[in-house]
Amino acid sequence: MLARRLEEALWGRLTDVPNRRLAKHMRKHARRWLWFATEATIDATNHRAE
Repeated sequence: MLARRLEEALWGRLTDVPNRRLAKHMRKHARRWLWFATEATIDATNHRAE
């Protein structure tokens, strides 16, 4: 499942400082990253015009 693979990547061993920073940000907002895939009422885009 995609969510599990994302979680594994975010909690894996990251040696590059920018990657660790990005992973920290993504972990903080992890529930929002794939919310559109599990909730039918949420659009997959960030704007209706896309």
